[in-house]
Amino acid sequence: MYYIPLKISKELVNKEVLFHEVDQEQKDFYMTRNWFGRTNILSEDFHQWLESLGCSIFFAEVFYTPPGGKMLWHIDTEAPSNFVKINFVWGSQHHVMQWGLYNKKEPKEISLTSASTKYLNFEPNEVTLVKSYKIETPTIVNIGTPHRVINNDKTGRWCLSVNIHKDGNRIAIGDAAEIFSEYVLD
Repeated sequence: MYYIPLKISKELVNKEVLFHEVDQEQKDFYMTRNWFGRTNILSEDFHQWLESLGCSIFFAEVFYTPPGGKMLWHIDTEAPSNFVKINFVWGSQHHVMQWGLYNKKEPKEISLTSASTKYLNFEPNEVTLVKSYKIETPTIVNIGTPHRVINNDKTGRWCLSVNIHKDGNRIAIGDAAEIFSEYVLD
C-alpha cells in the first residue's frame, strides 16, 4: 500500500502562518524542517483530531518542487520501511507522486538532507515504477518505499508533510489504514 487519501480539509493548515515562515520566492527544490510537536501551522482542530485517534505530530516539514521539476527517487528514512506521513499539497495542478521498488541487491549509502535528516536516494535505473497518484486531498503517504514527485506544471508545488506518531512510535501504512479508517476517502 502506497497512499491513503483522507476526507479531511486542507483548511486544517494555517497557510498564512506556514507561508510566512517559508521562502515563497523559490526557484529550485527546497526543503525545511522547522516545526516539532504541536505547531501553529496546523489548526487546533487538527491537533485535537489526531489526539482523538491516539496520535501526535513528531515534526512537520515543507517541500517545494519547481515548475517542470522531478525529485530524485528517495526514502525519507535511513532504511526501507512502511512508515507514513500526512501530505497536504498546494500550487501545481499537474503533478504526481510515484512509488517504486528498488531493483538492485547492494545496500544504499545514507545521505543527509539540507535539514540534516538521513535518507536514501536512488538512481532512476535502480527503481521500477509501481504506482503513481496525484495528491488532491490530504493524503497519508508511504515514505519508507522509494518515491518521488514530478511536477509537470508551470506553477510550483508546495507540500506540507506531517510525520505522525502513535504512542511515541512511527506509524506503518497498514496501521495507518486501521487508525484512520473512518476518514478514508472512498
